[in-house]
Amino acid sequence: MVRLIRRGLASTLAAAAVVASGPCFAWDGVVSGTVSEVDVTAGNNFALRVFLSGVSGPLCTGSTSSFGYLNNTDSNYSTYVAAVMMAKATGARVAMYLTLVSGQCQIGYLAVS
Repeated sequence: MVRLIRRGLASTLAAAAVVASGPCFAWDGVVSGTVSEVDVTAGNNFALRVFLSGVSGPLCTGSTSSFGYLNNTDSNYSTYVAAVMMAKATGARVAMYLTLVSGQCQIGYLAVS
């Protein structure tokens, strides 16, 4: 009986922890549209800047930036660049999931459709 109570308590606590934890990632902004402009500059100076058609003003909460960026030291940078360039060339829609970093909107996830 004690074993069943402990097992029940353990599973209740585990379920409560999962429910209370919420999502693993919370984005500061999610925007979508076609790529209107791509700027490329020095490595850690917002090396890749992506602007979307029809999207103006701040792209993420707490920023005044109208672009999403990556630096060349960011994980998977080359793949992001390839995906953005392909989307620009084909006119495909992209969705950018953004995180506020030092007042700017860093791309954390990119979907091309």
